[in-house]
Amino acid sequence: MKRDAFTLIELLVVIAIIAIIAAILFPVFAQAREKARMTACASNEKQLGLAVIQYEQDYDELAPGGANWNGLGTGWAYQVYPYVKSKQVFKCPSEPNNSQMNYCYNQNLVTPQSLGVAPSGLNVSKIIMPTKTVMFCEVTGVQNAANTQIVDPSLAPGASGADWYFHSNGTPDGYSPSGIGRSSNSTNCQDPAGLGSNYGCTPVSTLKYATGLIQGMVTPFSSDYGLLAEMGWHQGGSNYILADGHVKFLQPSTVSGGYPNPTGGDCGYYRSYGGMAANTGCTTLNGVQLAATFSAQ
Repeated sequence: MKRDAFTLIELLVVIAIIAIIAAILFPVFAQAREKARMTACASNEKQLGLAVIQYEQDYDELAPGGANWNGLGTGWAYQVYPYVKSKQVFKCPSEPNNSQMNYCYNQNLVTPQSLGVAPSGLNVSKIIMPTKTVMFCEVTGVQNAANTQIVDPSLAPGASGADWYFHSNGTPDGYSPSGIGRSSNSTNCQDPAGLGSNYGCTPVSTLKYATGLIQGMVTPFSSDYGLLAEMGWHQGGSNYILADGHVKFLQPSTVSGGYPNPTGGDCGYYRSYGGMAANTGCTTLNGVQLAATFSAQ
């Protein structure tokens, strides 16, 4: 007997098979999209790394120092923008909150100056192991004094939305963040944004490290320490720009955050609101191979 149509059972079987295949493939597609975003993010970071190297060549081998007298490195984006000339480069496609700034400068690459004098970037000859020292890590939730997420590094200081903003008393703040890889006290200028709450800019509760739980951080993670999650936002890891300009995808457990550590081979320690990062001569942390550190020594 000739049939001109499928039976209901046959149609349901076909639909069920399609649904199963879709359920299998959708996570694969999502991973592929995130992989593409991660690659685009790494490309942006590569351009930033090259821009900083060009800046250093033009400024007597000094790394960017930023604009904020207290922030140590904040405001770096306006300094390197002429070498990039694209605002999109400062944004990671994985950013969930549409922030305009997603990269945090390592403030250990900055030499503090006296009050009223903008900090100076570290001479690159002082960086013991550039291939192992972090230059930039990833952050999310950057805001300016108006509590908006518009930070335009191409605008001159003082303009609305500019990366550098001058208060009425003449004190400059920089909105492109800096930090040491670990959160610090939000009442001073060493939180992940590099901006103190007394200036009304990017509080630690807003800006988060998107790198995940870095070696030495408290466990379990806490918003008090500026973390977004225990794992990085790129499929569990994060992109880092190292001081020689190259980009690496790393797991947070292989990176050490903290202040400079001059003791050769010392692997650092944790303390509330900071601690020392691993010295560049350290090879392992808690049995994990050390891939990068925020210490330049």
